[in-house]
Amino acid sequence: MYNLVHHFIKTFKKVYKTSFLDTLKMCFGVGNTSIANLIGTSIDFVKSVSAGRRSFSLTHYQPLLKLQQALSLDTPLEELAHATHACLQDKTEALNAEIKKLEQSILRKKETLEDLEQELAPLRRGLHACQVLLAQEGLTEHEQKWIALRRRHLTSKINDRYPLKISLIKSKLAGLQAELQVLKGIRW
Repeated sequence: MYNLVHHFIKTFKKVYKTSFLDTLKMCFGVGNTSIANLIGTSIDFVKSVSAGRRSFSLTHYQPLLKLQQALSLDTPLEELAHATHACLQDKTEALNAEIKKLEQSILRKKETLEDLEQELAPLRRGLHACQVLLAQEGLTEHEQKWIALRRRHLTSKINDRYPLKISLIKSKLAGLQAELQVLKGIRW
C-alpha cells in the first residue's frame, strides 16, 4: 500500500509539478476546509500538511487517492468524455448568455440614442425657427437681439452636448453589433 501511495504522489508531482494536495485543490476547486472535511481531520492539520510541517497517514491518503485516480492524469483531457461534454455544454451556455447580454446592451444603447435624438429634435426645431425669424423683416431691435441670443444659446447647447454623445453611442453600438456578429459566428 505504501508503494502505491508513493507511486501516485510521484506521478502527481511529475504531471503538475505541484504537491499532491495542491493538485487536488486545483482540480476540484476546493480549499483546506473541504479537504479536512473529506478526510475527517482538522483544518489546521491540513494547513500543516500544505506547509510541509506534517504528513498524511495512510488512512488520510485513501480518500485522496480515490480523488486522484478519478482525475485520470495519464489520460489526455480530450479523451475524457465527461469533461469534454461538460466543457462543451458550459461553453455553449456561456456563449448564449454572452449573446443575450450583448443583445440587451445593444437594445439599451439604441434606446439611449433614440432618447438623445428626441431631446435634440425640439432644440433643432427652435434653432430653425430662430433662423427663419431672423431672416424676416419687421422685427423690433429687442426681438432681434432676443432671437439672436436664443440662436447662439441653442447652437452652443446643441454643439456642446449632443454631437459627441451621439457619435460615442453610435460607435459603441457599432462595436457591440460587431462583437455580437463574431459571437454568433462561433460554433463549437
